[in-house]
Amino acid sequence: MAQLLLQGLRVRGRVGCKDSERAHPQMLHMDLRIHYDMTDAIASDDVSKAIDYKAVAACVRELLAGREWHLIETMAHDVAGAVRKLSERITRLEIIVTKDVITDVGAVSVVLDVHD
Repeated sequence: MAQLLLQGLRVRGRVGCKDSERAHPQMLHMDLRIHYDMTDAIASDDVSKAIDYKAVAACVRELLAGREWHLIETMAHDVAGAVRKLSERITRLEIIVTKDVITDVGAVSVVLDVHD
């Protein structure tokens, strides 16, 4: 199974246990590994048979613009669900959500693997 990788997607979102964390959107970084059968897209060189990566990025931005979460785990799950709805060709989606939250830690990440 082939994969489409969106690496380092930067998006602002409101996520955190404390009200002060959610008061202002913070920069989040996401890596999305989208598994799907690319056979038809490759054979036809037809963009309509591929996963539209701009639509994936827009979907993530739209979701994060309208909501807030206490946990990045829940946010990652919701993002994965929204992206999977973009195409029935998506069989598996791996997502890594990273945020800077602790002064002496480079970053905190959640890794989620959603598949049939």
